[in-house]
Amino acid sequence: MTQKMVKAICDQNTANLPYGHVGNRGVDQVAAVRAELQKAMTTLRLLPLTAQDRPKLPTSAWGDFKQIASLSTGRLRRLIRRKATPEDISNMDYWLNILALLPESQRRIIVARACGIAWRRLEEIDGRSHTTLRKIEKSGLENIIQNVLRGAGGTL
Repeated sequence: MTQKMVKAICDQNTANLPYGHVGNRGVDQVAAVRAELQKAMTTLRLLPLTAQDRPKLPTSAWGDFKQIASLSTGRLRRLIRRKATPEDISNMDYWLNILALLPESQRRIIVARACGIAWRRLEEIDGRSHTTLRKIEKSGLENIIQNVLRGAGGTL
């Protein structure tokens, strides 16, 4: 789903509502935005790591043996993984710009949920109840919907 499709859903659901109201079908909007954020975080995960992102691997006196063993284990699987397309990167950049407009507390919870972190783990990390965290996530997603309706974060 592209930004234009999200904008169309938002416009369709809020056509006869006062400005700033999410609408009766806000669940569809929230689900659409949540799905887009999950795609953006998946794309962020797929981006290649640079030398600064990777820790320095320990070296061994048996360099050739180490290389052959590593190819048969995890490195080969990491080489086969899917790569992010330019369109995916553009969509990710758009949604990261939208996320930058949110307060830090909302942004942290929304990004954590988009990355797939469970509510129970978020409770342990943040120290607040899952009910409070869900309210923060919902208000953040509503803020994102309002930013999309206003056209913030890039062109639609």
